[in-house]
Amino acid sequence: MEIVNLLWTGGWDSTFRLLQLSEKEVEIKIFYFIDKKRKSASIEIKRMQKILEEIKNLKNSKAKINNINYIEVDTIKNEMKNKKITDASKYLVEKYKIGTQYEWFALFCNYSNIDMEIGVEKPLSTIGEAIYGEKGKLIEIKEEKFNNRLRIETLDKTSSIYYLMKNFIFPLTTLTKKDMEKIAKEKEWIEIMKLTWFCHQPINNKPCGYCNPCQDAMKYGMSWRMPLISKIRYYILYPIKLIYRMIKK
Repeated sequence: MEIVNLLWTGGWDSTFRLLQLSEKEVEIKIFYFIDKKRKSASIEIKRMQKILEEIKNLKNSKAKINNINYIEVDTIKNEMKNKKITDASKYLVEKYKIGTQYEWFALFCNYSNIDMEIGVEKPLSTIGEAIYGEKGKLIEIKEEKFNNRLRIETLDKTSSIYYLMKNFIFPLTTLTKKDMEKIAKEKEWIEIMKLTWFCHQPINNKPCGYCNPCQDAMKYGMSWRMPLISKIRYYILYPIKLIYRMIKK
């Protein structure tokens, strides 16, 4: 049975991918990265446990879904160091503002000698800017069992973008969040998808309204996931945050 290594955050994209994979005859190894600085970790873990239980009970589930592997970010930083990956990440974070978490994923994949699926949806935003800005491209992996799984390709195998992302597989780059919502309704997954979590800085166990995932929910047609108080914070606090950044610059 083929093994698929999946980064799972308990969020919309990676949960959708887990649901897709659950209908295939594969063994799924799930990895969740614990960042002690992230306020949402405890909520995410609780949601993931509930979601996993629901997915395993689906009538069309064929996959062997292993228990979640919890990886401490501090362990990665202390025990899985690789200067070339770290330098590549620093360069790309500074130039394209990609998330610093990609360094953790790359270090872990390199240390463990594995490829891992990463849930990055359409539009690719900063990740796309980094890939194409560094003269890379995403090409489809030719496989019998899967469709639309992409990986990075560059002419320069020593480039920062290749070093950082060579072990990543992107299975969702052709789908938007709204596309996934439509499919989830058709497949009767939507109630499971409603259990997903996205906010990085929850306030009283509700989305903050102004972190990047909350902004994305409001911008990309997923505002129905936001409680009223979160929407109010988005319209009030998000503009204040932007003004503060401008003043700081």
